[in-house]
Amino acid sequence: MTGSSPDSGHPGTAPDGSRIPDSFDDAQLTSFAVLETLGEGAAGTILLAQESNLQREVALKVLKPHPGGQKHILKRFLREARIIAHLDHPAIVPIYRLTVHEDGRAAYAMKPVRGKTFQELIKEARQQIDAQGRPDKSHDTPALLEHFIKVCDALHFAHVKGVLHRDIKPANIMIGPYNEVYVMDWGIARLDEDREDNSAVVQAPLEYRPDEQERTQVGTLLGTPRYMSPEQAAGQVDRMDARSDLFSLGLVLFELACLRPALRGKTWQELSQRIHNAQLEPLKHYRARQHIPVELRAIIGKATMADPGQRYPDVAAFALDIRRFLRGDAVSVHSDTLPQKIMRWVTHHKQIAFALILSLILLAAAAIGAGLIHRQQLLIRQQQEQLVLGRLLTGGAALAQHIEHRFLHFEALLQRLSGSATQLMTHSRPSGLRYYTSAQNAAGKGAPDLTESAAYNIPISIDWPSIKVAPGADRKQVEPLIQQLAALRPTLQDILRDSMGNPPADTEPFRQRVLQQGAPLVWAYVGIRQGVLIAYPGSGTYPAAYDPRPRPWYRQSMQGGHNRWLAPYVDISGRGLMLPCTQPLRDAQGALLGVAGVELSLQDVRDHLLLPPGSPAGERAYLLDGRGNIIIGSREQLTHEQAGTLINASKQLTPYPDDSIVEQIRAGHSGNRIVGEGREQRLIAFYRLESVGWYYLRESPFPVEGH
Repeated sequence: MTGSSPDSGHPGTAPDGSRIPDSFDDAQLTSFAVLETLGEGAAGTILLAQESNLQREVALKVLKPHPGGQKHILKRFLREARIIAHLDHPAIVPIYRLTVHEDGRAAYAMKPVRGKTFQELIKEARQQIDAQGRPDKSHDTPALLEHFIKVCDALHFAHVKGVLHRDIKPANIMIGPYNEVYVMDWGIARLDEDREDNSAVVQAPLEYRPDEQERTQVGTLLGTPRYMSPEQAAGQVDRMDARSDLFSLGLVLFELACLRPALRGKTWQELSQRIHNAQLEPLKHYRARQHIPVELRAIIGKATMADPGQRYPDVAAFALDIRRFLRGDAVSVHSDTLPQKIMRWVTHHKQIAFALILSLILLAAAAIGAGLIHRQQLLIRQQQEQLVLGRLLTGGAALAQHIEHRFLHFEALLQRLSGSATQLMTHSRPSGLRYYTSAQNAAGKGAPDLTESAAYNIPISIDWPSIKVAPGADRKQVEPLIQQLAALRPTLQDILRDSMGNPPADTEPFRQRVLQQGAPLVWAYVGIRQGVLIAYPGSGTYPAAYDPRPRPWYRQSMQGGHNRWLAPYVDISGRGLMLPCTQPLRDAQGALLGVAGVELSLQDVRDHLLLPPGSPAGERAYLLDGRGNIIIGSREQLTHEQAGTLINASKQLTPYPDDSIVEQIRAGHSGNRIVGEGREQRLIAFYRLESVGWYYLRESPFPVEGH
């Protein structure tokens, strides 16, 4: 942001010739002395300034005057500042202060960033190829991809927080002098649940020039044409989600791999058609003789599919494949041939391969003496144990990563539910939509699709949520709120479907799978402070005395403003112990509206996440909280209460029995150790799940017989 720029000028004038103030004051706290103009964007001017109180340099983004539409521009400017302020990530520039004046002037101060953009690095790499035939180490493909992975991590963090960037391009990614990476320019970012924001609508500009392909457009065209996804370029706001940013990342990855743009067009119509069909340029490197590996080609192809459903499910999966490629491992979107598998194994196990060859030589000389044979056998046993140890640790890490990905997925589902519920309660009117209460369902006069479910062991409705009003609640007072929340029905159906990963496309097969097998998301609900619960799938199991407000998931979620995973508690509908993730709902003034939550069955976590199918009988796995307490174990016997039982207490957790491991967990460490002797030896490996602050711990017999 603050590196040398062709737009830099004297502090008195902006690059477009307009006047820049000599200072920007905040009378209450501090003032900023302008040192120089660094550049100019569509909505604001970037200044280098010195903060008077702390005497530090800051980058100051000042809103430009827009006489024809200042209110709209100011709203977008303030939203950009607030979005960035809530994205606390090393690759996102922190904001120090926001200032708004009564005359419409606005500015925010942030950390000054010096360095080069991806666009500049790509240009330098091409210049090095032209001059010396190849780029240096800091500009070759592996170095660029290491930077790119940090960009992916920052975007995935933003997506989990419900924010879409919508303007990912090389010019908006900066590399600092110590290889720190920053994702810049969140000026057209959007909260994922804000579906009423139509700012992604795209129309062809009246005058289109090829040089506008890499410039962020404002007005009728928001975004950068050359880096738009098909759905963004078509103005399909309802289809835009994290996979739209992922498509733009795929175009940036294309450019890093080839040092050429992925999309080109002489006219807007030509470029728009290429974007719509995801018709990328040929994957050829700027350096004619340089080969682009087939694995990297497959990753780019997957990320830039025209249909969002055929892309990677999220940026984390995309980044994982890039990490695998850089390590020399097989990627998920390309199957290795047998020779490739052998070469990868040898590359990653050079010492073991050498030891095996050495073992063969020693075995050939076995006739020399019994002592040599004994040494050979001992060496082979040690090699086998190392192979087993490596496989167990790698398998445990993969399972931990899978579990963390599932938790992040459920947090994203909760963000969608929370955003929709808050929007309905604060900005909508009573809908007049039909709804059914739990009592109507229990009496057989409720939802028309109410059907006995083998998975839930009770009749449930997949088409309709159920409403439960707490005893003593004023029905006249809560009726408008019920009418507003009735409009949550499509959102609840969508997150149930999305929790399944790859659900049947047709309605009836989808219904039958949920009825017979259930879904990873067991319950989704919103409880509001006036004593109303909307729960999905709909059921009739809530007793007349049920009130959501004393329940553990409601009481423990009222503090704070973010989602949190709670200790397991007994399900009122008879499904046993539930693992809830909840988030308080608050209006614009911070007042509590209620609590939203999604739940996993602890039995499903035990049966499907902790251990892979076919695990040895002596293998055990646990999910522990950050204090080392056992949330669930793979061999734990779970009890089920009768449906309708009111139990308002969480499960009491007990610590893992090894004090030394509990001590390391409480210190925030991951690790492994071998305990026991002889045939009683066990490998204990524990991995931190960063998304929730919990741990995945796995106990395996070691050495494993038969290896």
